[in-house]
Amino acid sequence: MFEQSSYTDYDQVLTRFVDERFEQLPYPASSEWNKLLQDDDFSGLEPATKVFDHIGQSCYCVISTAVASTQRLMVNILPDAQGKLFSFANQQSSSLADNGTASTISPTLLYDLSSKFIYIVLDDGSASLSDYEKFSRTNNVLWISMKADGVEQRDMNVVTRFARGARKDNEGLKLVTLDAKQNYPDSDILKVVTRIIQVSFQEDRGTRTEIVYEYRIGRVLVSRVKGSGVSNKLD
Repeated sequence: MFEQSSYTDYDQVLTRFVDERFEQLPYPASSEWNKLLQDDDFSGLEPATKVFDHIGQSCYCVISTAVASTQRLMVNILPDAQGKLFSFANQQSSSLADNGTASTISPTLLYDLSSKFIYIVLDDGSASLSDYEKFSRTNNVLWISMKADGVEQRDMNVVTRFARGARKDNEGLKLVTLDAKQNYPDSDILKVVTRIIQVSFQEDRGTRTEIVYEYRIGRVLVSRVKGSGVSNKLD
């Protein structure tokens, strides 16, 4: 028969073991979730769940999208004709590199285009639309309408008509447009562009992909969802 003190010692050890066994573990970091999801053919964390470390938070949900495949095509960034957006192009190149995507900057419009590139067109309205007609012959284009000092931003309705005609002429063309409607901190729009590159060109998400984006008041608006006609709003 055990002595009373032995029972007391056992209870203390058991209590300490239970406390340690069920101690709240720290939440996985965003990078850990992304690696786990991407290793299992998911897109990684969706924007709505990027932050889940609020003080006192006891739980969170994880939202991700299954993707058929992922490809890291090289990005070619084309600044405006006058070079006023060249600094932004450099920042965007660095942002893409941080996300694992290689890129290059072409100071002038290219004559030879390749299906192996994703082209980012930085359009401040200073060049004629006819200068961009050659991009209808390639496969992947992100057209960003931006405001530069001393230049009136191009009417987005004109860009939309141009994009619609280009897609009609080339059914294999994925031309996504982003209309930046406000003066913004560069760091914000860099994240937006990097995210659009990932979702629209690097991940195979099937046929329901957005092709028209608008950036205003610090938010990205999805004005049309291809194949559904539904309007949506993303953080």
